[in-house]
Amino acid sequence: MTTSTDFVEAYLRSAPATDDLDRLCTSPSGLDGDGILAAIADPRLEPVVLDALSDLMHPKDSFYFDAIYGGFHGQQAIRNWLIPTMA
Repeated sequence: MTTSTDFVEAYLRSAPATDDLDRLCTSPSGLDGDGILAAIADPRLEPVVLDALSDLMHPKDSFYFDAIYGGFHGQQAIRNWLIPTMA
């Protein structure tokens, strides 16, 4: 199993230089729920945390619900809402 520290270090080595709204990450992170929470809380990830959070979403079966904007299905729909809106 991947640790949150391993994930963050690998992510920072491979993170895109700019927001890529067309990016689709299909490789599982290897993190469990606690690992995901620890990874997104890691201060080293702060500059790219929205990208990382999007990459952690399942490509097709993820669902993100915002109380104002409604629901978004799939990693790309979530990324295309999350990054521009929350940046």
